[in-house]
Amino acid sequence: MAETMIRTSYLDVSGQPRQGSTNLRESRTDAERYLQPALRAHAAGLHAPGIAAGLQVSAAIGAPGIRIAPGIAIDGEGRHISMAAGGAAKLEDQTLVTVDATGVPVPTTGVSGALSVTIAWAETFDKAAFQANQVFQVIETPIVRLRPAAAFAPRVDEVILAQVDIDSAGNVTALGAQRRRAAGIALDRIEFRRPTTVVDADGTTVGHGPAAVLSVRDDGELAVSSTLHAARGVRLGSSTGLSAAGDAVAVDGTLRLGDEGVELGNSDPAGDFRLATGAVLAGGVRGLRLAAGNGDQAATVFTTSADGKICIGGNAPQARLTVDDPTPDNSWNTAAFRKAAAGPFWSHIHWGPTGDWFIRSAAFHGSVNIQDTNGFGKVNIGGFQTSFTSKVAVGGLPNFGAISPEVYVVNDDSFVFPTPIAVLAQTITGEGLRVSSRDGTGIVASGGTRAAVFKGNVDVLGTLTKSGLNFKIDHPADPAFKFLSHAAVESDEMKNVYDGTVELDGDGAAEVVLPDWFEALNGDFRYQLTAIGAAAPNLHVAQEVSGGRFRIAGGDAGSKVCWMVTGVRRDAYARANPVQVETEKSGYERGNYLHPELHGETAERSLFTMVPNPPGMAGR
Repeated sequence: MAETMIRTSYLDVSGQPRQGSTNLRESRTDAERYLQPALRAHAAGLHAPGIAAGLQVSAAIGAPGIRIAPGIAIDGEGRHISMAAGGAAKLEDQTLVTVDATGVPVPTTGVSGALSVTIAWAETFDKAAFQANQVFQVIETPIVRLRPAAAFAPRVDEVILAQVDIDSAGNVTALGAQRRRAAGIALDRIEFRRPTTVVDADGTTVGHGPAAVLSVRDDGELAVSSTLHAARGVRLGSSTGLSAAGDAVAVDGTLRLGDEGVELGNSDPAGDFRLATGAVLAGGVRGLRLAAGNGDQAATVFTTSADGKICIGGNAPQARLTVDDPTPDNSWNTAAFRKAAAGPFWSHIHWGPTGDWFIRSAAFHGSVNIQDTNGFGKVNIGGFQTSFTSKVAVGGLPNFGAISPEVYVVNDDSFVFPTPIAVLAQTITGEGLRVSSRDGTGIVASGGTRAAVFKGNVDVLGTLTKSGLNFKIDHPADPAFKFLSHAAVESDEMKNVYDGTVELDGDGAAEVVLPDWFEALNGDFRYQLTAIGAAAPNLHVAQEVSGGRFRIAGGDAGSKVCWMVTGVRRDAYARANPVQVETEKSGYERGNYLHPELHGETAERSLFTMVPNPPGMAGR
């Protein structure tokens, strides 16, 4: 910020000292047109706006009011905003508040929402000093404001201290440092110096000498003129960094190498590994090649091409993953796996006699068998066997009519205790199973005894439609040997039922207080009153539900009354999804039934036809 600066000259036109004393106008000129602009220019030129020291904001969550500690900030015009103990600050309504050693309190009554706490420079004429001593002086009284955070745009004359969330009662619910910034400095280089000791013929001299320079290059990047030591590592981005791992360097993220690559190993060339990022592969494509041995003559371990293909054992990737097995016959396994705790044998991948690939388990009748010929195993992908001894088939099954599942699971191990399980989905955290259908039904299930069993809480984010609804618990009187079941009460409306008991006052009346959400959720109220102990023919609802309560009157003083109120839901979901009591069947629904057997129809007329048993599985 550049301003023309003017100060009083105390020399006359001949250069001699001027006679006479300084008057008030000259002193004001020196302060307001020279000293203050000079300070603003200095601060604005060397610093970015923000908080220089202090000005912490504190609050008790759940209580009203915040407190701002003493401190100093610099605004975008270079003005120093000083809040000092013993001085004063100005609130948004122009009220002056004394600043003590802990700062200044800021009330939050009458405001709510997410608010930015800001401070700005301001001055106030010191009336007390004038009235006491006829002294004309102005004191700095920074003004504190609470601005709506969403609509508040940064200003050059205000500095943001914090963000506070306030509820409708004026209580603080959250306090955070969003948009709070410290004052910065504007430099293109920082020169570091270190202590030095120089010994020469004249003696020993202790001082400081050049050490390193941190500067900005012409392209905008930072340059360090000396070695940078970072004991805890270097963070290069939100997910990339370097850190020390013993005698090695750990790379968190992607490590990119130049065309020359990097050699890994010891001083013996025959034992080195060479990573050549600029290696020329088959077809002239450049990529990454890992070789073992001496220099460029080393045998290839694997290569990757520039278009993302990988080749193990050669340098000519043919697909996303290529295995080039150089062994002369089929006696060698291309890949082998072993778990020592499970036994001495290896599971392996190898070529078949007709060129097919086989994945074989070390164990007889092993747990995994993925192949295109009949063989043992509990997983078969691509060729479902007519014996149905495999447990999983992928690709569809014959003779299923219009239903051809991509995955079919069969478990005919009827001896398994307590019950055979076809599919088990389990996880420690997260979701054990997620099923969705964009245009159809996510899950259709059926069972001989039950279609589904849920152990735990069940959330339904939508409408639950059923033919019946019961609860079933262990019988309270005989829990070891009996169940107790009840049916639910249903209606053609989304109806809620509330009841209770109230004691009438000396006038035979009572007021029933309902939850504060009652009228937001319900409407179209209906009432029932029952006197306890004696008839009350004049018992009635004196005032319907209003303001979260209703009144009863006409009963005997001190008697008890049972009351019931029903309401029809009118919340947003209920209004958007009203109950359709009668609807026409459409499409495939017409002529079919939810329960065809109850109407003398066959199971084929069901709206939810399940996958039939394949040939050979009838009755299972």
